[in-house]
Amino acid sequence: MNIDPGTLDQIAFSLAEHYQCVYYADIETGHYIVFADNYPQQDREPEFPTEGEDFFADALKNGVLFIHPDDMELMTAAYQKETVLEKLSKNHSYAVSFRSLIAGKVIHMRHVVMMCRDKKHVIFCLENVEAEFLEKEEQLKKLASAKLQARTDELTGVKNSTAFKEYVDQLDVRIAAKEPGLQFAVVMFDINDLKQTNDTRGHTSGNAEIRETSRLICGTFQHSPVFRVGGDEFVAVLTGNDYAQRSVLMSVFHDVSDANRRSGSGPVVAAGMTEFGNGDNMFSDVFQRADRLMYENKKATKVT
Repeated sequence: MNIDPGTLDQIAFSLAEHYQCVYYADIETGHYIVFADNYPQQDREPEFPTEGEDFFADALKNGVLFIHPDDMELMTAAYQKETVLEKLSKNHSYAVSFRSLIAGKVIHMRHVVMMCRDKKHVIFCLENVEAEFLEKEEQLKKLASAKLQARTDELTGVKNSTAFKEYVDQLDVRIAAKEPGLQFAVVMFDINDLKQTNDTRGHTSGNAEIRETSRLICGTFQHSPVFRVGGDEFVAVLTGNDYAQRSVLMSVFHDVSDANRRSGSGPVVAAGMTEFGNGDNMFSDVFQRADRLMYENKKATKVT
């Protein structure tokens, strides 16, 4: 089918309405034509030729005017003739994403390359994908927010039992791998007489006590993940500076809890701590010891 040049122009410019601009280049000679009816011309925006004799050289020269400096190395490689032909020998088309920087504004772009049917010409398209990028960013934020909510205890804001299981699974992998220098301690917490508070003063008071306990734990062990794993049960896994200061921090925590017991003005919380050692093959080995120590402390501090 023979198509007149006017029709070809209409097709090319229609295609350019989707892209920022479309380049039609001769592989052998490098001669190219630019179709860019839809390219927005703004203040301080660089002007590009509508035709040229060496697409690959001009692409690099003009690229400096609009490609983000951090992506210049990427696009310098993308505009090499050898690179283009190598990629097109494997696939009919391909795309490279990059950022443009014009008049101080960053715009996400896609460089689309397609081999023509005659195998003598290549079409290069520049597509503005900023809206697509922003939509994807928003989707990722929503996904991250959903994941965070799924792993956050609604009442206290600390990590929940789902997050605790994931954390333990990761820690068990490190234990099984015998990671050199692995150090951590586990602290189990349980609120004394929470059931009595719920029965005599209502669940609103009980919830307030749970939240206050959470603040006490997080305020004491400020550099450690804290999990609410049951109604009145919390776990902290001490690492780093908290691990180094674990004895002091536990003493501070017990002092505050004991002061609450004597004054009746705050939660009384039993706590037991133990460290990961050479004989431990799983996190549960450490956890169970901490749990036993917590119950011993609970018996010693229980009011009723």
